[in-house]
Amino acid sequence: MGNEEWRPEVVRYWWFKAEESLASARRELDAGANSFAMNRIYYAAFYGVSAALLERRQSFKKHSGVRAAFHREFIKSGALDVRWGKFYDQVFEDRQEGDYVALIAFEPDYVSLQLAQCSVRSVLAATASFDLVAFSVAPPTEGDRTNAHANLPRPRLLRNPRQRRQPDH
Repeated sequence: MGNEEWRPEVVRYWWFKAEESLASARRELDAGANSFAMNRIYYAAFYGVSAALLERRQSFKKHSGVRAAFHREFIKSGALDVRWGKFYDQVFEDRQEGDYVALIAFEPDYVSLQLAQCSVRSVLAATASFDLVAFSVAPPTEGDRTNAHANLPRPRLLRNPRQRRQPDH
């Protein structure tokens, strides 16, 4: 069986991984592990986008390649509202901060809303036979509850790790 014959199965696998990541994010959030929940939210989006790109016969080895292709194929082309691109970028940045910056704390309400937005996108995509264009049907509006995270605080930096401590004299 060649790669093309396996493609539908691999697409389904990436969608399964996206849903599995969402379920894990819910468990992590319920347990109070907000950084781990943000990590899983990002991976849910990443796996979903990877599936959508594979539907278009594109796959990438790096997260940066997936991100760039998502913007090129879906956002810049006008297939998706620009807000979906902003959402993906935000969860990408949140995951980076949560995984690699010391003393970052995510507010539970912020994580909960990001999870809700990711869940909506995932369900829409799955019910559209892996067609991300379905997301353009109902982009979040400024007054929409799914966009309420715009008023929430960004991740808190408990201590700036880049700031040098002044020597005691």
